[in-house]
Amino acid sequence: MAGYRRLHTLPVESTSRIYSISSYNPTLISPNDTDHNQFTLTTATSLGTITSYSIADKHISTAMENALALDVKVLRSVDHAHGKNKAVVAVGELGGGRLVSLGVDDVVKFWQEDESDEHNLVSESTVDLSRSVTLDVNNDLQSVAVGSQVKGGEGAYSIALLSTTAASAAAVQSTLPLPSYPISISYFSPASLAVGLGDGAIQVFDTVAGVEKSVQQISPGTAQIRSIKHTPGCPTTIISGDSEGFLKVYDLRCRASAALTNFFRAHPGSWVEGLDVNEDGRRVASVGGGGGCKIWDLGGGGGGGSEGVHCFSEAGGGGLGVATFCGLGGSRLCVGGGGGGDGVGVFSSKL
Repeated sequence: MAGYRRLHTLPVESTSRIYSISSYNPTLISPNDTDHNQFTLTTATSLGTITSYSIADKHISTAMENALALDVKVLRSVDHAHGKNKAVVAVGELGGGRLVSLGVDDVVKFWQEDESDEHNLVSESTVDLSRSVTLDVNNDLQSVAVGSQVKGGEGAYSIALLSTTAASAAAVQSTLPLPSYPISISYFSPASLAVGLGDGAIQVFDTVAGVEKSVQQISPGTAQIRSIKHTPGCPTTIISGDSEGFLKVYDLRCRASAALTNFFRAHPGSWVEGLDVNEDGRRVASVGGGGGCKIWDLGGGGGGGSEGVHCFSEAGGGGLGVATFCGLGGSRLCVGGGGGGDGVGVFSSKL
C-alpha cells in the first residue's frame, strides 16, 4: 500500500533485539499539521541499552516533487541500564525527559535527563518482584503498573502500582491480587486497567487510589493473553492477542458480560507476540511469533479472517520484534527490531 512508505531505519545491533518501544508526543497539535509532527521514541534492547530519539517530519522540495523525510536525532542512550548484558523488557515514556524501565533483574527504574542530556537514575523499586515481564504507564503519566509473581509465595500473582511522581517515584501505591500469571497490561483510562493472564482470562480493575478492585473478568478460553491494548477512540473497547494467533475485540460497557464484537485469525500456526492500536482506533498492528507483522482495519469486518490490509514480511532472518504506531494521529508506524541487524523501520502509516 502506498500509505506504508519507509521513511527511515533506526539501527539495531546484529546480536541484539528490540524488546520494547515507547513514544511520546510533547505537544498537542492538529494531526493535519504535518509540519509540526514531532515525537520522542525510546527503544529498549535485549543487551540492556535504552536509546531515545527525536523524530520530526522534514519536507524536501525538489524541481520534480515535494518529498517527505524524517529528521532523526539521538537524544540520549544508556548502556547496561539494568546490568551488563541484562535485557530491558519494557520501557515507558513519562514526559519531560523522564523514563521508566523494567529489566530481567525484576527491578523497575526511573530515569531523568540532566542538563547534559544524559539519563540519570532517579530511583528504583524496592518492592519484592519476581518474573516481571510486563509494564504499562497510566494515561495521566502518574503511575506505572507492573505484573509479577511475588517472591516467596507459590502462585502469588499480582499487579504492583507504582507512583511516578518525583517525591515518591518507585513507591508502591497498592497491590492487586491475580488468579494467574500476568503476561500483558494496558491502562484504558486513568482509573481502569486490563490484565491479560496466563490461564486465558482477562481481568479488569478500577484503580482509583484507595478503592482499587477487580470489576470484571473475561474468560474467552485457555490460550494465553500475550498482548492487550485499548482503542484510543473508544475507551470501553479492548483488543487481545493470544497464544493461538487470534486477535479478539471486546466491548466492556456491560460489566456483567463483556461482548466479543470481532475477531481475526491473525497469525495461524503461531502466536501474537505484540499488538498496537492506531490513535483513531481504526487500525491494529499485530506481530506474530513467526516474525510477520499485519495491519488490520477494525471497520472492515473480521469474522475470523486471516488476511490483513497490509503485511510486513520477515526480513533478513531476524524477524519483526515490534510494531508501534507513533507520531501525531498515529501517522507513523515503527516495525522491526527482531534481530539480525535489520533495524527498526519508521513508515508513513496514513491510508
